[in-house]
Amino acid sequence: GGCAQPVPLCLPRSARCRRTVGVRVVRSDLEADDVTLVDGIRVTSRVRTCADLARFTTSLAEAVVCVDAMIVNGDALLREVAAWCDAHPHRRGVVRARRALALARPGTESAQESRLRMFWVMDARLPTPLVNRRVYAQNGVFLGRADMIDPEAGVVGEYDGRDHADPGRRSTDHSRREGFEQAGLIVVQHTACLLYTSDAADE
Repeated sequence: GGCAQPVPLCLPRSARCRRTVGVRVVRSDLEADDVTLVDGIRVTSRVRTCADLARFTTSLAEAVVCVDAMIVNGDALLREVAAWCDAHPHRRGVVRARRALALARPGTESAQESRLRMFWVMDARLPTPLVNRRVYAQNGVFLGRADMIDPEAGVVGEYDGRDHADPGRRSTDHSRREGFEQAGLIVVQHTACLLYTSDAADE
């Protein structure tokens, strides 16, 4: 869940296009490797799409949300997009793209988890946490999986979304939180209304 972003439409500088609600036109030249066919439709490749989202999404925090969503299965795409940025150092937005790549983390499972991490890092100025890690007590008992955890500070960050309102889910969440706290961890819960991340890192 979260705020809908306009669909990016990448067009050559010479192409003409009517302004359309819900579509953001990006003017940028495309190379042969930047384009692929999906069901007979020309679309930008995964690398170019990720690079453009990192360069042109409305804020740095939302750019990270987009990159996180694309690298959920690993960081190979991160390396490819970083290589694209290295090969095109003078393209508009490349500096911002590199910042987004540095902040992105494989394994993030939702847009709100990404926003929570950006709130943690950009607004609260805390060290970058680990994401979706299994947590064990000193005796080896599994306590649960933390949305975010700073193991050095002993702080766990949990996103409390609408899907957590179900009584069964809330009971499970409560038990997990108790287990974390009994193990000496500090648990901080966040809701959507807190995740209005500043763009200070864009400045």
